[in-house]
Amino acid sequence: MEWAFELTLSRAFQPTLSGAFERTVRGNPQRTGTAVWRCLLRRWDMSDTRPTWSNDPGVVPRTLALVFGIVYLVVGIVGFFITGFDNFASHTDEHLLWFEINPLHNVVHIVIGLAGIALASSLTGARTYGWLLFAGYGIVFVYGLWAVGRTGNENFLSINSADNVLHGVTALIGLVIALWPIRADARSSVDRSINPTL
Repeated sequence: MEWAFELTLSRAFQPTLSGAFERTVRGNPQRTGTAVWRCLLRRWDMSDTRPTWSNDPGVVPRTLALVFGIVYLVVGIVGFFITGFDNFASHTDEHLLWFEINPLHNVVHIVIGLAGIALASSLTGARTYGWLLFAGYGIVFVYGLWAVGRTGNENFLSINSADNVLHGVTALIGLVIALWPIRADARSSVDRSINPTL
């Protein structure tokens, strides 16, 4: 009975079992279950070569994209508790801390936040997000230089000086995310993970 079990086990796990493992099973039948689990876990651990968050060469841009995504999403949601939906795209004089907002401004924050969270899943996505931040907030910063201080419909995002400083800083951080360097050997490993024939 024991030999039949050993033969079945050896056939079922032949790619996994080593000679030492088979000797352990034969000599200690009562420890067979523990040995099987240890061997399978070891095989799974050795075969799983996917990059983790800690050893991913793109961890810095991905982390920045994720953090900025979460922050902007939270800011956009909280903003609606302050502005409601009135004066959707006009000057409001309503503030979140030092930053002037209106409902349209909140929508922009939510969209930017969701994009950051979605694109932070890969280095390519994080870099794309960085370029979007740089281009989008760069344009908004230039627009803000003209719009700050205006109270008519031309200031449709209800921007003040604090907003404009934040938008300029965000554009620069977007550039950092887009251009953050990774080591040549890390870049090669990323390329091989995408195309194993390299």
